Amino acid sequence: MIRRKREIGELEEEQLKNVYLKCKEFYMEAAKQILKRFPFDDKARQALKCLKMQNPKAILDLEIKKKFPSIADLHYFFPKICPNNITELDREWRMLRNVDFSFNQNKTPDIIDLWKHVQELRNGDESQTFPTLCELVKKLLCLPHSSTAVERLFSAINIMKTKLRNIISTTAIKEVLHT
Repeated sequence: MIRRKREIGELEEEQLKNVYLKCKEFYMEAAKQILKRFPFDDKARQALKCLKMQNPKAILDLEIKKKFPSIADLHYFFPKICPNNITELDREWRMLRNVDFSFNQNKTPDIIDLWKHVQELRNGDESQTFPTLCELVKKLLCLPHSSTAVERLFSAINIMKTKLRNIISTTAIKEVLHT
């Protein structure tokens, strides 16, 4: 066995294995905690599967494109976000699947770059090619991925509204939060 000189600050093999093991345990525990807190029933799983439509691979990869022939399912899971004109939305989705993108074939663009590119596509009369679809994607990408912001707000309110300040008005709380 050939031994190489160890760099300063470099971990030994046993220490490195221990770090990997601890990381794996952390991710496993995080997944268990997420499953406890969120209702991942069939409807939720199908909704998450529908959100994969936004992924650049789902738009650029021919094999994955076949899995999402229509965007109508998205309307079922997100009726308040999707536009009322589902026919126009589905027409734009089918049209988008036939667009030849000029991205580097070796590297898939990230989701923001792809949808910026789609939003910049224009028709011959300079009108946006996919207005309904881009509006929907903007709304979907803005969905909160956690309740952290709400929890932070409740913490701030709890700090302000103490036993000594228990009669503080809602208006005063808003003004202090704004400040």
